[in-house]
Amino acid sequence: MLGNPPEKNLPQREMRRDYMRGILKKIREKSQPKHGIQFWFQGWKTTTIWMLATLSASAGVLWLLDPPHSIPQRQNWPTVEAKVVDVRIMNNRVYPWGEGPTFIQYEAEYKLRYLVNNNTYEMWTGSGIQKRTRNEAASEAAHDRRDAHYLVRYNPKHPSNAEAERQ
Repeated sequence: MLGNPPEKNLPQREMRRDYMRGILKKIREKSQPKHGIQFWFQGWKTTTIWMLATLSASAGVLWLLDPPHSIPQRQNWPTVEAKVVDVRIMNNRVYPWGEGPTFIQYEAEYKLRYLVNNNTYEMWTGSGIQKRTRNEAASEAAHDRRDAHYLVRYNPKHPSNAEAERQ
C-alpha cells in the first residue's frame, strides 16, 4: 500500500482546505468594489483630495451666486424710503449646540412697500424681533412697526431686486 491511510491524512487535508479558504476569502474581499463610507475614505490622501475638491467647488458656486465685484455696485444703487405695510410671524426651529431639547423661536418680518418711477414694489425683510412665543413676537412687532423706518437700495435696471436697511 502506497502512502498513508486516509484516516491519518484527514486532519491535514482539513487544515489545508481551511487555509486555502481563508486565502480565497481575503482575495475576494480585496477585489470587491467598496461601497458607502469605505469608498470615500480609502486613505488619508484620498480623503484630503475629496475634501479640497468639495471646498473648491463650494467656493466656486458661492462666487457665481454672489460675485465680489457686485458688492460695490450695490452700494451705488439709488435709495428710496419704504413703508411697513404688513407683519408676519415666522417660526424657526432652533437646535441648540450640545445636549438639550429643540425649541421654536418666532421671528417677525415686515412687508415693505416702496415706489420707483411710479411703480409700486413690495418685499419682505427681517425686523430683528425674535421671541419664544408667537404672542410676544406679534405684540412687539405691532409696537415696533410704528417706529420702523427703512431705506431700500434697489437695482435701477430691475427695481424689484432690492435690499432693505433699517434707519
